[in-house]
Amino acid sequence: MPGKRAEAGGASSKLIGILKEDHNHFAVLLDALDRQADLFADGEAVDYELLETGISYLRAYAHAVHHPLEEAILERLSERAADDGLVGRELSLQHERLEDSLKLLQSAFHDAGEDQSTLRQPLAEALHRMVSDMRAHNVWEEANFFPAAGRALGAQDWAQLSTGAEGQAVPAARPLDPRFSNLLQQLGCSVSADGE
Repeated sequence: MPGKRAEAGGASSKLIGILKEDHNHFAVLLDALDRQADLFADGEAVDYELLETGISYLRAYAHAVHHPLEEAILERLSERAADDGLVGRELSLQHERLEDSLKLLQSAFHDAGEDQSTLRQPLAEALHRMVSDMRAHNVWEEANFFPAAGRALGAQDWAQLSTGAEGQAVPAARPLDPRFSNLLQQLGCSVSADGE
C-alpha cells in the first residue's frame, strides 16, 4: 500500500514536525537557562525575568500544548498495542517527572525571593538538573517515541490526530502568551504572530 504509507508520512511528518519545532525552541531556551544557572552558581548577576519567564514557558506550554499532542499520539499508539506499552509508560513517567521538576523549580525560585544569595548553589544545581533532564527527554522522544508512532500509525490515525479533539486542525503555529513569544524572539527563535 504505497499510497496509504505516503499519506501517513505526510500527516505524520506534519505533526512530528510541529513537535520537533517545539523541541528546537526548548533547546534554545534550555541553553539560555543553562547559562543563567552558571552565572547564578558563580554569584554573578542573572536575568531573573529570563529565568522566571523561561521556566513558566517550559511548564505552561509543555503542559497545555506540547504534551497533550504527544499524549494524543500515545493514546492512538496504545490503541494499536504497537509497543506493548513500553514506550507509553516511559513517556508518561518522563512527562510526570518533568512537570514535577518544573513545578518545584518554579516554586523554589519564587519562595527564595530576595534571599536567593544564600540558596544560589542549590538553585543553580536544580536548574542544571532540570535542563539536563529535559534535554535527555527530548532526545529520547526523537529516538524512541516519534519513530514508534511513525511506524505504527496509519494515514487514518494521523488524519484524525491532525484534526484534534474538537475536530479542528492542529495549527502549525500554536498560540503563545505574548511574553513567551517575546522571550523566544529575544532568543532568536522564529515565532509567527500566532505563536510558534
